[in-house]
Amino acid sequence: MVSSLCLVMVGIVFGFNAASLTKLTLWITSALYGGYAASNVLKWIWWRFTGMGYFYGMLFGLLGSTIKLFYFPDIVDIYVFPLILLVSFIGCIIGTFITPLENREAVKEFYRQTRPWGFWGPIKREVMAEDPSFVPNKDFSRDMFNIVTGIVWQMAQVVIPIYFMIRENYKMLAWAAVFFVTTFLLKKFWWNRLHEADAVVPAKAEQV
Repeated sequence: MVSSLCLVMVGIVFGFNAASLTKLTLWITSALYGGYAASNVLKWIWWRFTGMGYFYGMLFGLLGSTIKLFYFPDIVDIYVFPLILLVSFIGCIIGTFITPLENREAVKEFYRQTRPWGFWGPIKREVMAEDPSFVPNKDFSRDMFNIVTGIVWQMAQVVIPIYFMIRENYKMLAWAAVFFVTTFLLKKFWWNRLHEADAVVPAKAEQV
């Protein structure tokens, strides 16, 4: 109950301080996005990243985007995105290195099962030394294509109802077409290939 009340109050405060629906939408999709992008990217691509790094990255990013909303409302949000992303990234680095990597074995097990690409050098070497049959992820190009497609797919879901509400029908239909095209691409290049990833999971990971 208390959490729901706090969420409603925060929404009311943000609503009254937003000059328009357009500005609020731009803040959500640019400045606020920059506040949590760093944490949610680093958790997949960097072996040393910790829970505290995630927390501080989110905290720094959200503080930066909130300060921008209340104290610099006239600055175009998309121009502030790189700065807020940098602030969030600094928070990630600070939070990561103020705490040790508590469970290296859990990180290794995550790498075995997920096979992410990125900065996993030490963990990759240890896993391959323990299990020579392990096959690292070699589908970087396809994964990047799916990520970009997925971002556009999610953005379409955000803007379609907005254009519907403000009666921008042509823009709504255009984004609806984008949504269906990206859905098809994700189905073909991501969903239909999930079984391939399952097929190369090492036997050691399957026994856990």
